[in-house]
Amino acid sequence: MVLGQELAPGGGHYQVLHPGRYVLVQRVADAWRPLPAALVGDKPAGTAPLALAPGVVAVRTAPGVRAAVVWVGPTLDAVPDIGKGYRLHVYRNFY
Repeated sequence: MVLGQELAPGGGHYQVLHPGRYVLVQRVADAWRPLPAALVGDKPAGTAPLALAPGVVAVRTAPGVRAAVVWVGPTLDAVPDIGKGYRLHVYRNFY
């Protein structure tokens, strides 16, 4: 199970089910890149992981930008690039 969700262009609401460290990213050419200018609630997302508590979080991005909220666990600071890989290797343990 992956904790996170890709939002509609311009942002949306994310239901945090598990408290922890999350990053706000967007897909750029097969890679996930930070969205430091996006707003989480009324604060900039920045590039460091955000500590989110259970509940609904409002995310706003520039029009046309699709953000993803992704849990990075207790030790990572970003979403790891695991490459294209083998299609049958669905699950990766990167934390």
